[in-house]
Order: sequence, then structure tokens, then C-alpha cells
Amino acid sequence: MNEQHNVQGKSKRFLDWCVKYGANSLQVRAHMSMGVSLEEALHAKHRNPILITMNGHTKKFTEWCRQYNITTNTIRRRIGMGCDLKEAFDAPKEKRLAKTYADSADLVLRKPFLDWCRDYLVDPLHIRAAMSMGQSLEYALKNCPAGKINSLPMQVNGYISTFLDLCQKYHLASNTVRRRVSAGLKLEDAFRLSPLVKGEMEAMREAGRANEVYAITKSLRDWAKDYNQPLALVKLRMEQGMPLDVALSIIDTDTLELGEKALTLSELCGRLGVKTSSVRKRMQEGR
Repeated sequence: MNEQHNVQGKSKRFLDWCVKYGANSLQVRAHMSMGVSLEEALHAKHRNPILITMNGHTKKFTEWCRQYNITTNTIRRRIGMGCDLKEAFDAPKEKRLAKTYADSADLVLRKPFLDWCRDYLVDPLHIRAAMSMGQSLEYALKNCPAGKINSLPMQVNGYISTFLDLCQKYHLASNTVRRRVSAGLKLEDAFRLSPLVKGEMEAMREAGRANEVYAITKSLRDWAKDYNQPLALVKLRMEQGMPLDVALSIIDTDTLELGEKALTLSELCGRLGVKTSSVRKRMQEGR
């Protein structure tokens, strides 16, 4: 899907070349199936109807779709994601994907506390403070307390006060407590422990990662939204055998690097071979 192509001595991904030359990705793939090089296909005129050669046979694009019992929009969308013709036609049907990984299906993700904080880009001490006041980890991650930590209330060993007051009560420097919490310690342990000798902090960090694992259950749609990932792409990755956490963590470089200049929505949709109305509908749905 991310194969590199050389044109005029430069190497780029297929979609990058299509965007650079303002070419329709499906049309380019069709030209290439007839034995034309990518460089020639990028400059070739659009065919109507689109002719595609596969398995030694040349047929209209719509005829191939009927033969494979798949919609034209599905093929256009897959080609627009960077698939070649064989991948686009041979991939499992999206209806099967939807049945296997329904948008509303509950999926469980288990991670150590610090990994959750890292994924949601939040301060572990803020999350510990919120959890000490009765909030769940999931709620705290999505509603990280606002303001400076010094004035936020937290509960330690049944005593509720601000962070600075607790540091004074336990005769600890605030940076010491911050460092301990950032290493994965709970608030009770961070405030209770005496000064650590060299090497103990790393041991506690590893112990915290191994022992304190939290499970959060959400729908696949909510997971994709939280991690700012396209829902269809997460489904496709999971259908290919990726675990949920891996499918959510991959950065789609093709999407990030598309194009070298600003494009209107209609221009970009035209170049990627997808309908503008379909994209607008998905954007309205929050994808």
C-alpha cells in the first residue's frame, strides 16, 4: 500500500505522485494495468469508460466490480487509500468488516497507568489527583482537571487538601512527589516513602508498569475518535490481524503527507477518486 515509485529521479509514494500532478488515482492505476509507466499514466488523459487489465483480461471498471460483487465506490475508496488494483478487489468486503468489528461493539484495551497518560497527553499527577477524589481513570483522561496542580484538591490516606499543603504535611519537596508520580507511583506511595537511594526509582517504575494495569471498555467508534484515527482505517488494520492498541497507535503518513500545497475539498476528492458528498457526510458524522 505504501510502495515507492521513481519519477524523474525522485522517489515518492503512489498517492503523493497523484496529488502532485493532479491525477485521479483510479485512472492512474487503470493506465498502469495496461502496461503504462507511472510517469506516463500521470500525464495521460482520462478514459471514459475506464478500462482495467487484470489476470490477462481487459474489461470496463464497472464490469470488474460486478464480477467481484463489489461497489465502485468501495474500489475508489480503497484506491484512494493507496491500494493497488489487486489489493482493492481482493480485500475482504467492508460489510464483513462491519460485522466483525461493529462500530458499537465494546472493545477492551488494557494498559499500564503511565501509558494511558502518555496516549492522552496528560500529566500523571493531574490524573492521580482526580482519581483520588473518586473519578474513574477514563473520566479523568477525557476531562483532565484545569489549572495548576498546586491548587487542585487531592486525597491521600483519607486526608483531603491541596498538593502544596500535602507536601508540607509530609515534609517532601513538590518536585520529589512529581518525580515519583511520573515514575508510576500512586499518591499514597509517593507521599509516604522516605528519600530513595539510587536505582530504586527505576525499579519502582518497572514494578508500576507491570502491576498497575487499567482496562477501559469503549465502542470502536469512540476508540477511533479518542485517538484521532479514521474509523474505517482502524477496522481495516484490525481485519489484517493488528491488535486494537497497534491499530490505534499507527500514524497514517500517507494522510499527513498528501500534497505539497493547499487544496479545496473538491480538488482533493477529485484527485483521490472519492465523492465530495461522501466526505462531507463522514465529516458531519465526526469522522
